Amino acid sequence: MNRTGSPAPLWGVAGKAGYVLTCIAAALVLALSGFSYFVVKDVSSIGGSHAIVSGPSIGAQNILLMGLESRTDWNGNILPNDVLKALHACNAAEIAAGCGGNDTNTLILIHIPAGGKKAIGFSIPRDDWVSFANTLGSQQIGKIDQAYGVSLAAKA
Repeated sequence: MNRTGSPAPLWGVAGKAGYVLTCIAAALVLALSGFSYFVVKDVSSIGGSHAIVSGPSIGAQNILLMGLESRTDWNGNILPNDVLKALHACNAAEIAAGCGGNDTNTLILIHIPAGGKKAIGFSIPRDDWVSFANTLGSQQIGKIDQAYGVSLAAKA
């Protein structure tokens, strides 16, 4: 009880501030959870590649992961102009005329040993100079990030 005979307040200024901060934190967690739900839903709707269709392997495997700088979809179709504009890439007509490329800006080689042992991976620097295999024309050497596009053009 206080001096006037009424019951003492249960919360002081610090208690009220703590309550307000707790409510704000709870609202932020709720908003972040909702945002995360929609991001996961959108990302999972992108789809995937069917590059590996052979099923599980019982032996050792080497896998090359490539981050391909391309202006096409999974099936090789040029992306819509609104997407290209958002990416600050060439428009569809410019791409058809040869703008852009198929550079591999990320190359990671992963070795998975047989028997379920720990996988080992390493990144290949994109500016390493290499000789291009099975290419035509004057460009026989260059940066490794160009190798895929040069080889792809030679096959066409």
